[in-house]
Amino acid sequence: MELMSVNDAVRARELLKVLSSDVNLKIITLLGKLGGSNPRELAKMLNMCESDVSRRLSKLRKLGLVNCKWVRIGNKNVKVFKLKVREIAIDLIEGKITSSKEFIIKFSDELITKYLGGKIPEVKFFIGRSSELEKLRRSKSSLIVVTGIHGIGKTFLVANYLREYAKGPVYWLNVSEADHVEGVIRRLAIYLSSLGHDELINYVNSGGRDVDIISGILADALSSLNIYLVIDDYHKVSDFRIKELITLIANKVRNGKLIVISRKVPNELITSVHNNLHLRLSGLNLKEAKNLLKELGIKLSDKEFTEVYASTRGHPLLLKMFAEVVENYGINEALKALSSGDLPKSLWLMIHKSLRPEERELLRILSCVNEPLSPELLRELVSSRHVIEYLYTLEDYGLIENFGGVFNINDLIRHVVSMISCNKVCIDVYRALSNVLIESLKKFDKCEYDTAIGFGGTHYCASFNKIQLNT
Repeated sequence: MELMSVNDAVRARELLKVLSSDVNLKIITLLGKLGGSNPRELAKMLNMCESDVSRRLSKLRKLGLVNCKWVRIGNKNVKVFKLKVREIAIDLIEGKITSSKEFIIKFSDELITKYLGGKIPEVKFFIGRSSELEKLRRSKSSLIVVTGIHGIGKTFLVANYLREYAKGPVYWLNVSEADHVEGVIRRLAIYLSSLGHDELINYVNSGGRDVDIISGILADALSSLNIYLVIDDYHKVSDFRIKELITLIANKVRNGKLIVISRKVPNELITSVHNNLHLRLSGLNLKEAKNLLKELGIKLSDKEFTEVYASTRGHPLLLKMFAEVVENYGINEALKALSSGDLPKSLWLMIHKSLRPEERELLRILSCVNEPLSPELLRELVSSRHVIEYLYTLEDYGLIENFGGVFNINDLIRHVVSMISCNKVCIDVYRALSNVLIESLKKFDKCEYDTAIGFGGTHYCASFNKIQLNT
């Protein structure tokens, strides 16, 4: 047992008060299981504001329960918090507190589930793709690759397939340009730990970094647990080490499935793994497109439908946008839009007119930022109590996507909006975003301030500076 620097009854009461908080105990629990983590990861697990988690960690640090140090992950310096104690003994008479340095506590799988998200995306509306679904159902391949242009329905196809036919656990991993291999490995390690497979998290926590060993552990886990691992938006990956890791896993996995969704064909995967199924998605066929419009409440003559199908080429999102224009302006105005040389732009401009000002503002913000944003942050930027309502409305229109409670604009819509919006609009968005983050940072103490800068502030400020340099 080690005597801590707390030796008076007042400080003992302060410690008891901190430990009486369920949230603080959950943070301690997570740190005990993971061997160390950062405020952003913990905030995601607990579904909390990162600044609140940082404040609590700072309090725990001052009481001697945790410590923090800088760790180099990828090309960033990250502040990682670790637990210092296993147990605490309080002498009520002497007012002394003693502790041991090891820590064992029951870990809550529910916290992991909340953090990882990793759930199959909700599919509110799915029509057609029967032949593709049948190919997925019959496939014995351990690697499945689904490619196609933005908005063509890749994510919805895979999500519907998994909901209908998956026979094992599913972990859905959305990757982005900001992801680095260490973060991806950590998330996968935590997920496997939640299933009772601790080999990877123990290896990582012990300092193991060998990608070949890590890929072997992951492949063995996928096979033994029959896991369906989905890598969505693979084309956005900028860290080549992530691609290397995925390729190694694909070559080693025997049971379970690795499903890669990408706008571009991942040749490094397809050429190195012979046992693969590659689905290239194009537009819906005639029957599927007609059924989609029918389900959306749009009745067309054969001549009108022929014109719509020829113009949209069966693109599901364009068909949904067309239906939205019909609902707001009537069939004649919608058909006029088809004659435009740029169909997405003409449909978007008509839909844009029917949106509420707050919904337009949300789309402008999301079109400028390259990664999903939380409703809390968007509420600060739009200053409306009804942000969540507007977000779900835009999701129903098919204009934005929901990734486990954070929202991103559909890439096709982003492309259209970016062509219309001037660069100054994005500069204003980043300026407002930076102001929100800076205001939140003012509430931190030194340790929290450094941590927050490393998780969020730097990313957005760097993006803002990049835009300034380009203008």
